[in-house]
Amino acid sequence: MRSDGALCALIVLLCIVLHAVSLPMLYMKEDAREEYRTESGLPYLSEYDSYLYCRLTEDLARDGLSSYSLRHSRGDDPLIAANATGEEGDVVMGLPLLGATVYKLLSWVPGVTPYSVIYWMAPFFASFTAIPVFLFIRRRCRRTGNSNVSDESCDTRSGRIGGLVGAILVATASPFAWHTYAGFYDTDLGLALLPCVFLLCLAEALLAKDLRRQILWAAGSGFSLCVLSTFWRAYYAYFCIGAAAACCVVIALALCRLIRGRWLRLSALRGAGFGLVASVLFCLLTRGLDFFKDVAGILGNVGGSLANGDPAFPDASQFVSELNTVPLLADNYGSSRLDKLLNGFAAYADGKLNALGAWPVIIVTAATAVFLAVKGCRIVFSRKMKVAADNTNLTEDRNTDLLITAVFLGVWLVAGLVIMMKGSRFLTIPVLPVGIVCGLGVGLLHGRFFAEEESEESTEFKGTDSAETNSDTEEATTDTKETNTDTKETNAEIKTTSSCEEPTSQEDTPSDDTTSRSFLRRHGLTLLHAGILLLAVAGWAFGFRAQFGWVACAIAGAVAAAFGAVLFIFRREAMINLLAFTLVLTPCMSCFGAAYGAVPDGSDTLKAMCDTIREGTEPDAAILSWWDIGYYYEYAAQRLALGDGGNFNSEWNYWLGQALMTDNIDLTRAIGQMLAESGLDATHLLMERYRSEGDDYAARATRVLKTILPLPREEAYEALTGEGTDLLVSIPAADRLDAVTALTLLALTHPTNARPIYLVLSEDMLYKLGAISCYGKWEFGERPYTPYVRRTRRAVEIAPGQTTEIMFDDCDFTLTVTRDAEGNITSHRLTDGNGKALSHCVRVSTEPLERATGAYTIYLREEGANSYRCLLCNSDAADAVIIRGFMMQGENLFYRSVVDLPPSDGVRAFHEVAVWYLGR
Repeated sequence: MRSDGALCALIVLLCIVLHAVSLPMLYMKEDAREEYRTESGLPYLSEYDSYLYCRLTEDLARDGLSSYSLRHSRGDDPLIAANATGEEGDVVMGLPLLGATVYKLLSWVPGVTPYSVIYWMAPFFASFTAIPVFLFIRRRCRRTGNSNVSDESCDTRSGRIGGLVGAILVATASPFAWHTYAGFYDTDLGLALLPCVFLLCLAEALLAKDLRRQILWAAGSGFSLCVLSTFWRAYYAYFCIGAAAACCVVIALALCRLIRGRWLRLSALRGAGFGLVASVLFCLLTRGLDFFKDVAGILGNVGGSLANGDPAFPDASQFVSELNTVPLLADNYGSSRLDKLLNGFAAYADGKLNALGAWPVIIVTAATAVFLAVKGCRIVFSRKMKVAADNTNLTEDRNTDLLITAVFLGVWLVAGLVIMMKGSRFLTIPVLPVGIVCGLGVGLLHGRFFAEEESEESTEFKGTDSAETNSDTEEATTDTKETNTDTKETNAEIKTTSSCEEPTSQEDTPSDDTTSRSFLRRHGLTLLHAGILLLAVAGWAFGFRAQFGWVACAIAGAVAAAFGAVLFIFRREAMINLLAFTLVLTPCMSCFGAAYGAVPDGSDTLKAMCDTIREGTEPDAAILSWWDIGYYYEYAAQRLALGDGGNFNSEWNYWLGQALMTDNIDLTRAIGQMLAESGLDATHLLMERYRSEGDDYAARATRVLKTILPLPREEAYEALTGEGTDLLVSIPAADRLDAVTALTLLALTHPTNARPIYLVLSEDMLYKLGAISCYGKWEFGERPYTPYVRRTRRAVEIAPGQTTEIMFDDCDFTLTVTRDAEGNITSHRLTDGNGKALSHCVRVSTEPLERATGAYTIYLREEGANSYRCLLCNSDAADAVIIRGFMMQGENLFYRSVVDLPPSDGVRAFHEVAVWYLGR
């Protein structure tokens, strides 16, 4: 038991060290990366959604845990914009409660802050997943053999080796690494340890034989699922997987009853009931009756899409990779459905890192799955294993355990792969069963080929009863006078003798057939090991070299060689130990690479902007920007952000896109005030009004809103009702409203105490212009053309009296600009990559407020003496608020910061941020 604890501690320590060692490498190469450190010296968090839970955790750490519940309503939070007043939703609070509790326990340690706890929590707790996986595999590989055999018997070593492989595979698999690296503090942190404990406890409830153990395991499964429900809204995916696995176990046992004439394990049916009932009861304590609605939701839509909204609007998940369906085919290697299906757990991002190294794990997993399926079917359908009522079959319990384990893991794995296909966000789900099945396969492989050696040593004493023989759990059977068992799967046939009988010389001398089988088995094992070793080493070297270079690869190779030498010296089974090590080597490198690539989302430039907003704007001000950085604005600027991951859906993104892509700045301000006041209530009110009149209800509703939003309240009322005598804006008669409905709508769109709206632009939004344009130029059925926008990262020097050539990023266009002695631009010429002049359709402007007339527009914004910032775009984007906002100077510019950082690989820098005051 001590060695088991030491192995678990070693795996946990390995995962933490991988992050602790790799993350500082982010800041070793270039001084520019210092901008990504906070005042405390730690990097910014690794993704923006983490800042929501960071803010809530810091509030709890400061105010006390007693004032918060497990469910935090969006409507009660002044910094979170609700989708609509009637559907505010809630924020699960399990993660902030855990973080605040850990901080309070460690607050006596010098230098510990809530942020430091938040930063390191993810890899620390995710690595604990290794413990239940290790213990489960160890228990499954261990055989119920001779109690006199020492603790270091072959079955014990098999369980430990298999547990070690499975635990490291799970704890360092790339999807978990990407969702649990240091600096990640989102709800996905709970998708490692908690689902694993829930499902394995449920499996143990099925396998336990006495009532007390079943109740304890069932309570453990229910409690862990209950805790998971406070971390992740889609926790019910795991409940459905566990329920399906338990039901399939019951079905398999019922088939045994019909085919073989007796129940294999009545207690398993009782355990299934205990586990599922306990899970429902515990979840009802935290989720209430919403638990049943949650489960119904996933049954209706496997995968539980987060991109909800009206289907008339654009698909909100289209430009969010983790919500996209795993593609069937792709041009780049590693992104096809097959690659994602097989390599997803070991090569999450693009399938290239460790792609080859995943295949040894796949081979072992597939072979183990086939073995479990075949063995399980033989247990159910073979009548040779039927026993008489007055006879005891020594293998009956072991075969039942194998059947239950095989069915449970099989359903878990298949269900996980099915859900994974609904979106790459769910790639974490099959990681657990894949790691467990692979570890179980390594343990079974070890027991299969080394049990014979153990058996030969154990037969040195004479007169052994067959009940005391240390036989293979899955493969060995006993041939007695009363029972003739299936000998095709046995490793050794042992005759039962009395305590006074001596084995015959014929039994002591192996036959030629036995020697031949042993020779082929050992050479076949060597070839199998050699093949898997070659695949693992090739994948490891490929991935490690591509990510870190040859020096790091050579150092890691030396460590691997030393580790293999230690295994060879202290263990007889050097090949199986080396196999286990190479199987888990590439996932470890993948975990290292995930931590190394965990670029912090944030910078001092962005923080300075948020500080300026917090210190210089009204307390009730609202920030209008693209949705994906909203939580950071709430955290750092402490202002209401009108777009974030919580109100992300098709309708909301439509209005954000409209606000950024329109050429009417007054419409942008009005959209911000509508979203800040009532969310989507106005949109829903009009859609319900027009829904019964045709399928174009969404287009009609948004057309009316875009017409009245920029108008003063009185003019908007006249346009809606048609009661004015001199209507400045006309709405079709079919779309007009009665007076009561019009007043109700205006209360949502034209608040009497409108918030001040600040438009925030960050340079990364230019990269997302395709997504913003898709929503902002949505024509309800026709996919809009993506605007052509290119820019220069740095300011360009154009001295008076000189001609300068300007190259744009990711573009083969060249702009030639000439200034006279007085500094006026006298000529310009735009050429494509072939040198063809495009000047006849080009407009160069230093005043973005002028309307574009050419096919291409080039904006030049003066940054200083003879220094210009350049941006090239086509007519689809030239007049958009987002483009003009970057290039305007103007008196309404509240804040701007332009920082040119040296280029650094893998770092997404915010070169420019700008804040515009749009008014009330």
